[in-house]
Amino acid sequence: MFKKIHRKKIEKIIEKALLKRDASQLNAKVQSVAFLFDEQIQKEVSFYKPIANVFSISTETIEYLAFVTFDKKKPSLEHQFTKKDFSWQGKINSEKIERFIQKEVDVLVCYYKGDHEYLDLISAKSNAAFKIGFKGNDERIADLILALDPLNVDTVAQEIKKYLAILGKI
Repeated sequence: MFKKIHRKKIEKIIEKALLKRDASQLNAKVQSVAFLFDEQIQKEVSFYKPIANVFSISTETIEYLAFVTFDKKKPSLEHQFTKKDFSWQGKINSEKIERFIQKEVDVLVCYYKGDHEYLDLISAKSNAAFKIGFKGNDERIADLILALDPLNVDTVAQEIKKYLAILGKI
């Protein structure tokens, strides 16, 4: 029962965030990129390097934030968060998540499969001008949905480059 209430609260927050989204910079050229990913897909940030290279931007303008399952033995890194960073009502209780959301980036790559309530919430609230997701993600959030296997990073990089070139973003 609490799980249903929790999910409904998060859905309401996502709906509000989608209504408030500013799409005025949707067609801007890419100067900065952020990756939001689930560490169950890939733990290493270097995995995303081929995709980051597509944008031909400095590595200082690339942000990362990863969802990890809670493990008391592992220290939490700066680019990681857990479900404990959210209240049961879906309120964000983490400064690093708030900074990630407030950061003005040109492209947000939502690198996770399927519905993921916490990643969907962060994606929806993000100030990113253009959002890229994968098939199975909440289609209301992303501007570009890729029907590819996220583990095939080279193909993903080629497709992102192709579509962003067509859109005039790179």
